[in-house]
Amino acid sequence: MAGRVISLKLSCPDLEFKCRAGQYVLLQCLDSSLIEWHPFTVVKVPTENQRYFIVWIRVKGDWTDALEKLLLYTRPNTLNILVDGPFSSPMEGVSWCEVAICVAAGVGITPFVPVLHHMLQNPRSRFPGRVHLIWIVRNESELAWLADLANKTILQLRTANRPDRLHLELYVTKDNVQTKAHTVSIDEKGSLTHVVRDNVTDDEKTILLTPNKRSPYTKAESRNSCDVIKEYPVLGCRVLRGRPYWDRVFGFWVHFYPERHLNLYCCGPKKLVKALRHKCGYTSSTTKTKFTFVHESFS
Repeated sequence: MAGRVISLKLSCPDLEFKCRAGQYVLLQCLDSSLIEWHPFTVVKVPTENQRYFIVWIRVKGDWTDALEKLLLYTRPNTLNILVDGPFSSPMEGVSWCEVAICVAAGVGITPFVPVLHHMLQNPRSRFPGRVHLIWIVRNESELAWLADLANKTILQLRTANRPDRLHLELYVTKDNVQTKAHTVSIDEKGSLTHVVRDNVTDDEKTILLTPNKRSPYTKAESRNSCDVIKEYPVLGCRVLRGRPYWDRVFGFWVHFYPERHLNLYCCGPKKLVKALRHKCGYTSSTTKTKFTFVHESFS
C-alpha cells in the first residue's frame, strides 16, 4: 500500500484460532529469520465464514525490508509464516465503550480498523456507542488505506439512521500542494507590478503556510487536493491540513460530554503519546470531565 506498507493476508484454517478487535499476534517468517518474532495488530479478524486475518506492516528495519523483498520477488503463496497468539491489548476496550475517543498516527490506525469493520457490519449494535476517531498521516496518499472502509461505514450508518455514531477527522501534515508566491512591487514611476512565481523557497513557503496564531481554528485548513478525496467526496469535509489543535479538540470534548468519564485510546509515536497524556491530566484536573489515557506501543 502507499507509504511502503504491506497488507498481509494470512489463512488460518484452524477453527480454534479466534481473535477479537484490538488484539495482536506475533509473526515469524522462516525465510527471513529463524529467531525473530514481531508483533502486529490484527486489522481484520477471522470469522466462521472467512478463515483468514489481515495485518498491516510498515517497512521499517531489516526484518520488514527482507519480508518486502520476499513478497516482491517470490510467490507470496509459497511463504510459510508462523503465528503466535492472539494476545490481549488495551485497545480491546474500544469495542465496549459507550463513548470512545481514538487518536492514531500513521500505521497506528491498525487497532481501530476492526472497530470500523464492526460498525459497517452491525450499524445498530449497542457497543461501541459513539467513536471519535482522529487519524494523523504524513502524506495524502496514505488516506487510501482507510478511504473505502470509512466511506462505506459512514454511508451505512446514515442508512441505519445512526450518523452520529462515528465522528471522523483526518489530518495531513505534509504539504504536497504546489505553492505559488504572489509578489507586488512598485517601480520608480509608481506603477504596480504583480509577479506570480511557482518556485518558492522554504523560507517563503513557511511564511505562506504559517497559520494565524490568534485563531485556533486556522491550525488546520480544509484541502480537497487528494485524488482519494475526489474519489470519496463523503470524506472531503473531514480532511484537514496540518496538525490537530489539541486545546480546541479537548475543549470540544469537555463541552460535548460535561461531567463524564471518557477513555482516550492512542496509538502513535512517543511525542504524540506524551502530548496527549499531558492534555488528559491537565483537562481532568481543571474541568469536571475526566479522561483516562490508554495507549499501545511496541518496543
